[in-house]
Amino acid sequence: MNGSALPVSQTTCYRVHNSYQPLRDFTFFTDAWNEYRADQSIPRDQLNRRPVGRATVGNERYYGTWLEILRSDSLNNVTLAIPHGSIVPSVRNVTLNHLVQPEAQSDFGNVDVTVSVLSPAINVVCYKLNQTAVQWFISNNSSDTRRGILDPEAQIIFNFDPSSSQSLSVPSEGQYLAPSLVSLPPQFNVEIFASAGYTDPSMYILTAANATIAPSYTLYAIRSLLTSRCFTNYLSVSGGGNVTTNCSPDNPNSLSHSLPSARDTYQSQFKDISTALAYALSLNVADAALSRTLGIFATSPVPGFNPSPPHP
Repeated sequence: MNGSALPVSQTTCYRVHNSYQPLRDFTFFTDAWNEYRADQSIPRDQLNRRPVGRATVGNERYYGTWLEILRSDSLNNVTLAIPHGSIVPSVRNVTLNHLVQPEAQSDFGNVDVTVSVLSPAINVVCYKLNQTAVQWFISNNSSDTRRGILDPEAQIIFNFDPSSSQSLSVPSEGQYLAPSLVSLPPQFNVEIFASAGYTDPSMYILTAANATIAPSYTLYAIRSLLTSRCFTNYLSVSGGGNVTTNCSPDNPNSLSHSLPSARDTYQSQFKDISTALAYALSLNVADAALSRTLGIFATSPVPGFNPSPPHP
């Protein structure tokens, strides 16, 4: 991209580089779901046993852990903790830590490391909207006033400023500006909105279900946080390794056990990364493969968590 306009070329390179791996990991995730659906011995009400996301970086496989799973007829709220990304390069840095690596032991040894560090986590809050309430989040070019009504429960869940002014640029203290999307997404598709500024840490997604299903739309807030409630484990063997988290409340290795004052902290810059990745995966393109697949997953009419598809 030498000679191309910056930062557009840098953004383009980032999107290309980071688009193939999530698609590969997504197929692993759907394969895990096929196995889960076939295994009827797993009680469907044990939500923490539903398959979790995984990622492959180099030769290491990273596995998440369900931190929180809450549900009701119109609201889903899930949090997935993931391993700290710096553990593997730290363990692999022989100059720094002098750990004997598996390949130095005729490929028969391993390194098993447990670390009390902060864990990144992804929180997704999903709320169903009807045909009238969804209009509040769609841009009205002919007027400064938002259309429809702001669902009072949605206002509380997402902490939106209830002002009906579409051009409102600064929310009331302690509140966030409601998304203003260009249009409603097509059936089984998504629209993306990154909140302005850094007071609101969320990226928002609106999905559309089949028009015969009421409510027909779901609004999602996706945000990242750092939590001290878990620890990271890295089991390194020759040719690769597994990196996992453990977030059980009584585990003695969590950072919160040795640092009780630590509190979960939302990371406002996450929406910049997640928005760029969403565009790289064409989630803003109507009927793009992944966009449509996620749209179908996310708009199930079954109350609570559908036992067949993944969490939204």
